[in-house]
Amino acid sequence: MKQSDKTQFIDIIGSLAEIHSRQLSETAIKIYWFALKEFTIEQIKQTAAHLIKYSEFMPKPADFTKILEPADQDQAQLQAQLVLNRIMIHGSQGRPPTFADPTTRAVLDSMGGYKTICRTMTQKQEPFWKREFRHLYLAHKATSDKQMIEAAPEIKKLTQAIGREP
Repeated sequence: MKQSDKTQFIDIIGSLAEIHSRQLSETAIKIYWFALKEFTIEQIKQTAAHLIKYSEFMPKPADFTKILEPADQDQAQLQAQLVLNRIMIHGSQGRPPTFADPTTRAVLDSMGGYKTICRTMTQKQEPFWKREFRHLYLAHKATSDKQMIEAAPEIKKLTQAIGREP
């Protein structure tokens, strides 16, 4: 989301809180913003509408994320296929393609790099390669998620302020 979406975002989260007879502190709203700012305001609106219909309790940021981000297993499968498609289309000629997903880049590096995979993988090896890619993807994802949680000082600062008077 953009900073200009913040007022609309606060209205959406505030409406969810009101429906569930809850009042959110300024700190809680900042935590929601920090956790969900990577998504567009349209994604937040659509997810909020879904949660209004199906959630019995006040949704937490994780409830939004579970809906908006594909499950890790699905993401691993999707990224493996994306890499294979790029290999089939581009091969090892020229500069290796850039992958937006940081976990995919980390997995490719751990497997020897894109060009090495292009030169060494045969069609017979493809199913085994996909299985190995998915396994490594999930391992990297689990590790990087833990590192991201530990490396978020903004969250620590916001959570330490919960319950304190301003």
